[in-house]
Amino acid sequence: MKWLNEVSSFLRNVRAEIKKVSWPSQSEVITMTILILGMVILLSGYIGGVDLVYRRIIEQILSL
Repeated sequence: MKWLNEVSSFLRNVRAEIKKVSWPSQSEVITMTILILGMVILLSGYIGGVDLVYRRIIEQILSL
């Protein structure tokens, strides 16, 4: 039954550590989520635009 004592000790330690965590507030989570989604949209548009420009340049070069 040594493993049972080890498992229960581990779970007690996990619980103690979880109590020490500084959790963000709901408004912080919402703000960061909106910020991340905005950055994903902006970067996707930028990368898509650059890809479109390079593709057109390469098509022009290959059509010569």
